[in-house]
Order: sequence, then C-alpha cells, then structure tokens
Amino acid sequence: MTTKLDRANQVVARRIGEFYKAMNAMDFARCFRMIDPEVRKSPRSVTLNNYVNSLRTFMTKFGKIDVQSIEIAIHSHEKTRLYGEREFAVGQTSWIDEHGEPHVFEERWVKNMRTWFTRSTGLVTPAVAR
Repeated sequence: MTTKLDRANQVVARRIGEFYKAMNAMDFARCFRMIDPEVRKSPRSVTLNNYVNSLRTFMTKFGKIDVQSIEIAIHSHEKTRLYGEREFAVGQTSWIDEHGEPHVFEERWVKNMRTWFTRSTGLVTPAVAR
C-alpha cells in the first residue's frame, strides 16, 4: 500500500532528479527556474548570470554527476517563516562524479503552489590546494 507521504516523497525525488538531469545537460537556465520563486525575486540573492557561472564552474571540476540515491524528509506540518510558512523538504542526494568519487548534497526544497523548488542558489566548488 502506498501512503500519501510515500507519493509526496516520490514527487520531490522526481523533481530533484529532473534538476540534476537538467544540470548534466548543462541546461542551467532550466535549473535557475527551479530555484524557489521567492528567492529569485531578490537579485541580491541570485542572478541568472551568477548562477550559470557557479554551475559551469562546478561542472568543469566534477563533470556529469551520477545520482545514486535520493532521501527525502517532508515537513508538511512544520511550516516555518524561513520558508514563508510553506511545506518544505530536506533531502540528501548521494552521487558520484565523473572521476568515480562519491559525494552527498544536503538540500532544502520548498513547495510553492503545487511545485517543488530548490532553495540552493549555487553550488560551491572547493578550491584546489596549491
């Protein structure tokens, strides 16, 4: 038997998968549109140009990512002002880079109207030690 929560987790996991599929295709404009609209309202938080540069730098370092698993915890009854009193989800995406190295993204997603959006405004690429 599939519960409502199971279906909700599947919806969020599918949305996260769509995000990484777009990222691997270097469709960074689509990734940008998947950022929470409330965050995109403020150009001080993220601009398309800065976001594209962040993802391009990330992809240059790590290459396409191979998602291994996505774990989701939806907080539908724990709405907070931080997310505008909207339903949110915390996720962990385990992935492997093109060099075979494993990684984990800690993510926050928020439900706006009927669609889930990421709260991430860019990906940080670690500096290379010299």
